[in-house]
Amino acid sequence: MKNLWQIDERRTCADQFGQYEALLTVGNGYVGVRGLPEEGYAGSAPEFASTLVHGVFNFVEGDLSPDLAAAPEWLGLRLKFGRHIFRLDRGRLIGYERQLDLKTATLRRTILWQSPSGDVIRLAFERFTSRVNEHVLALRVTIEVLHGSPQTDDPGGHKHSDQNRDRVQSLAALADRPTWKR
Repeated sequence: MKNLWQIDERRTCADQFGQYEALLTVGNGYVGVRGLPEEGYAGSAPEFASTLVHGVFNFVEGDLSPDLAAAPEWLGLRLKFGRHIFRLDRGRLIGYERQLDLKTATLRRTILWQSPSGDVIRLAFERFTSRVNEHVLALRVTIEVLHGSPQTDDPGGHKHSDQNRDRVQSLAALADRPTWKR
């Protein structure tokens, strides 16, 4: 039986990115985040407003109505595996699935990606806006290397390999703290 509280995107199509960005927006009544990929995509403008805040406007003299002003960009992830930066338009997309759960206002995306050097990686992204604290936005990324052993760099510039895998696992354990669970 189909879950009527869930919107599914089973394959990606560059011609429909803009439609799905709008359709898969998450928000809490105060802040809203469009459903664009965390790493961006070919043709996306980096200055494009993905996060908008209720009541924050850009008034331009001479315009009849103000525009919503964009909040600072917080989604721009740059994940690097070996020499290759992860993006949907690079490497080979083996599997793709994205769901917006309307009951929990959570956007999930799972990707199976093969880098140009042959490494196979599963990436899982999850984001939501808190209803408890309207100023809280959260993003969790889980990376699993299925084939190969690329050195990975996280957005903070930390390099990960077998020597410091314990540090990565301890950082991932932060997601299990009660403050991260809804």
